[in-house]
Amino acid sequence: GSELSDFVSRQLAPLMPRTPRKLVKTGPVVRLPPDFLIPIGLALHELGTNAVKYGAWSTDTGQVQVTWSIERTGDERRLALTWTETGGPPVSPPVRRGFGTTIIERGIPNATIERTFATTGVVCKIDIPLV
Repeated sequence: GSELSDFVSRQLAPLMPRTPRKLVKTGPVVRLPPDFLIPIGLALHELGTNAVKYGAWSTDTGQVQVTWSIERTGDERRLALTWTETGGPPVSPPVRRGFGTTIIERGIPNATIERTFATTGVVCKIDIPLV
């Protein structure tokens, strides 16, 4: 497993080597189970790559905020993770569904994904049941 804050930093580090990109992480200490690392890592990498190419990290003023919390309903625990881009160019929904969309929307088992393409930036909410 891995602690979520460190994991987010490690997954996004290759996208930030030469120019300072603003990343803000906020949330409680959460240890991800090993079977979550690859699917969440792929989704973070895809979101980060899109931010570099088209979104908040394609400008000097852009910022990505990754926040998370643990929600409890009875005996069930869920990880609520949100990726929010601001300060980038105006955003519009993609005109086609690519492989990256499939990775984000179907790659995390039992997750609920909600993506919003607001003109101010992409917001991706990922809700995952924790075992």
